[in-house]
Amino acid sequence: MRVALRLAGPKIWRLRNWILRAAPFGVVCIACHVWLTGCFGGKGGGGGGGHGGGGDGGVGGAPGGTVTIIEPAVAYPQVVARSKLDFQAKVQNSNGMGVNWGVQLGDTCTTTGSSNLGTLGGDSTVGTMLSNTPDTKLATYTAPSTPPPDNVPVTITALQPPETTGPCVVVFIVANNNALFNFNFIFRLRGFSSPSGLTYAVIGRFNADGNGGINSGLEDVNIAQPDGSSAAFTKVAFTGSYNMDSSSHGTATLTVTSPPWGATPPRNPPPSTMHLSFTLSLDGSFGSLIETDGAATPVAYVGSGDFQFQGNSARFNTTNIVGSYVVSLAGPAGSGTTAVHKGLIGRLDLQASTPTTGTIATTSTLDNESGGGPTHTPSGSTYTIDDQSNGHGAFNIVGSANPTLSFYIGGPGRMFTLRTDNLSGSPAAILLGIARFSPRAAFDNNSVFGSVVFQMLGINASGHASALVGTLVSGPTINSTTNGNLAGILDLNDGGAVPASLPVSFMGPGGPNPATFTVAPNGRGTVSVSIATSSGTVTYNFVFYARSSGQGFLLEQPASDRSNRGRSGYFFPPDVTSGGNGTFIGSTTVATAASTNALAVLPFVASKNSGSFQNGTGYTSVLGSPAASSSISGTFTVTDPTSNRGTVTASSGSIAGSGTGAFYEVTSAEVIVVGTDPANLEPQIISFDQ
Repeated sequence: MRVALRLAGPKIWRLRNWILRAAPFGVVCIACHVWLTGCFGGKGGGGGGGHGGGGDGGVGGAPGGTVTIIEPAVAYPQVVARSKLDFQAKVQNSNGMGVNWGVQLGDTCTTTGSSNLGTLGGDSTVGTMLSNTPDTKLATYTAPSTPPPDNVPVTITALQPPETTGPCVVVFIVANNNALFNFNFIFRLRGFSSPSGLTYAVIGRFNADGNGGINSGLEDVNIAQPDGSSAAFTKVAFTGSYNMDSSSHGTATLTVTSPPWGATPPRNPPPSTMHLSFTLSLDGSFGSLIETDGAATPVAYVGSGDFQFQGNSARFNTTNIVGSYVVSLAGPAGSGTTAVHKGLIGRLDLQASTPTTGTIATTSTLDNESGGGPTHTPSGSTYTIDDQSNGHGAFNIVGSANPTLSFYIGGPGRMFTLRTDNLSGSPAAILLGIARFSPRAAFDNNSVFGSVVFQMLGINASGHASALVGTLVSGPTINSTTNGNLAGILDLNDGGAVPASLPVSFMGPGGPNPATFTVAPNGRGTVSVSIATSSGTVTYNFVFYARSSGQGFLLEQPASDRSNRGRSGYFFPPDVTSGGNGTFIGSTTVATAASTNALAVLPFVASKNSGSFQNGTGYTSVLGSPAASSSISGTFTVTDPTSNRGTVTASSGSIAGSGTGAFYEVTSAEVIVVGTDPANLEPQIISFDQ
């Protein structure tokens, strides 16, 4: 089974549309696991599996094999009326009779992961598809000309005769493309402004009404000023509109009608109007966006970000927002060749005082990119929910070195966060990130890592982006509960400096390139990786906070040669059950003003350990230039099936400015790419999802 509960970056979770629309927040929290498991569990696991009662037919009376639905790889896809959606299933222990496909009205998936077949091949009321396909061959579903009334979904079931039940997928049918984008969302964006590339960051929430309107918008924004200070504004109201030009891509305009900075604007004002290009996931629960005002006057703006479903506001109170939260924020300070990357990472232990206020316990700890931590949160630190209906609040951490972090609540245990101090002095970073609930009370060297994929992004000493992606496995040191060793591989591009042989391997404690870690019971730990370079061995140091086994955040601290790229990122366990086919949406995470902010919609076609994408579309935004779109084609090859690592090459167009990249498959519907083209001095982390 695949449940995409992502940690950070563009896609954190997927939830069933009708549950979110119909059920209160608490029911969503309880029901999401039940329903996601129900439609994709059963015998065989993976993307869907299981079969029910037997029968007397078949080849020589043989029972049907175990069927697994491998496409679509998301649990609750949406499709526009009269449009098509590809399905694919594989069979284990097949009797040779292929896969039967059935369609029926309503949600008939049970909590055990199966449904009866319904109408073989469907009909004009619920949609049609091939009634039988050979193992792993596509069965294209065509939605009916009119959606079922009252947002009732249809269930598509696959089984091999003579079985009578099989794995199922619930599909929601909508009237047009704009209707795909329809709910409350939280969002965040990291941007840069002209002429000098000063950074800004935005978090907020809005409602997309399913009919081209954006309503009830609120944003918090903090923008750097030429003197090293910043100007912060919170709960700024905006409205807007959008248009979906396909089921995967659209454009939007957000307008602040009464900007609070209007009367006495700062020298570098925030954008009052933002033009956005965005992608939308197959289930409509998340997407990515770029700001496309790179050629605007008198001030131009570009940026990259993402948005997620926002839950029911009835649960936005301190009764539900208590316990331990792991926070990770990062961002650039300064601009051009003097830019650096900074970060804040830690664990906040929250205790409720009233329904809208609480305290941050002194057991909480924070670290930054400078090292020397952790720092315990001083007594008197608090958190407040000052707008329950919109999910807005703030962490108020006392002490001159500690920030005020505003937040918008998304759903159970997750918030987008922004540093909203008015910064002063030498350029301080405008930190943007996330807070996630930590369900695990204590950690040791057996529970913190396991097998994980990790990604990190920062800025090198020349002011260029530095990006890496990799995978690792951990093992405990004998007779210790706190120390351990790491082995893995990574691909990186350090401002155009790319190792001659990728990936780079590391293995502790004996090497080559030894790697070790320590962890405390609260999930805070350190990682050290020693890499042989042309000028000698350099030990790179990182601090991390785990929120659960195999999930957490990382922040780079000074290396043994005193270099520090301030790279920040996260780690999470892979769950790959099959190769990814279908349309994938891609987006960038950027660190510098010169970076290409990019989106992509690519049709992936995979066959065993290789595949291609032909005539996809890329959307780019670069400071100082108009937004652009272009065709992208290319190929990809899995070079290490054990690590789910491979390489990708663009034959036309580029992948966010790179002609080549290395990728790591995280799930059947999620791939992370780092650009490895040395001609690209501003490499990005690029995420692809369905």
